[in-house]
Amino acid sequence: MEVAFEIAGGRPVLVLSRRLDDEAAARFNRQLILWVERLFNRGITDVAIELSGVSYVSSEILRSLLSMAKRVRARRGTLYILNPSPELEETFGVIGFREIFESYGGKFKQIDLASPPPERASGDTAQLDIIVGDRVVACQDGDAIGTEGSVAPELLVDLPGVAARPVVFQNEGAHWLATVPPDPGSVVRVDNQVIAPG
Repeated sequence: MEVAFEIAGGRPVLVLSRRLDDEAAARFNRQLILWVERLFNRGITDVAIELSGVSYVSSEILRSLLSMAKRVRARRGTLYILNPSPELEETFGVIGFREIFESYGGKFKQIDLASPPPERASGDTAQLDIIVGDRVVACQDGDAIGTEGSVAPELLVDLPGVAARPVVFQNEGAHWLATVPPDPGSVVRVDNQVIAPG
C-alpha cells in the first residue's frame, strides 16, 4: 500500500495505490483515521479517497470504509470514493459494495486529479504544507526540511536514509521552489515524482 496526499479542485484527497490487503489493513485504518480527524479539526466534513491505483481491496478494508462512511455521515459529511480502478469496479459489482456503501452515506465520484490548480490573484501566496507522519507543518519562505532543518527536525532524526542536508523551500509567489542538495544519495519526492539533486 502506498499513501499520498493531493489537492484536487481545491480539496484535500487521500490517494491510495497498490494492494489494500489484510497485511495493509492496520496501516490503512491508522492513515484513514488520522486523515479524517485532521480534516474534521479543520472544519472539513467531506472526505475524499482516490483509488484509481488500487489493484486489490480486502474485506477488512471494505468494512473500514463502511464504518468511516457512517462516522463521516454522523458529522453531516460525505465519504467519497474517487476513480475506483477497473479491478475494484469489478469487485464492487460482484459483491454489491456500491449499494451498501451508498446506504452508509458514502458516494462514488469520477474526477480528474490532473486538473490545473485554481487561479490566484497576482498578490496571493500559495501555501505549502508538508505532511510528516501524522503532523502537518506549514512552511514559510526559506524554511528547510531535514535533520538539521528549521522545520520539525525532530520528526526526521530517527528515519533511515534521511540526510542532514536539508531541502530548502522558497516562496516564488504563485508557486514554491524546492532546492535539493547536490547529493546523489538524497531522494526527494514531490507529487510522486523523484526530484533530481541540484
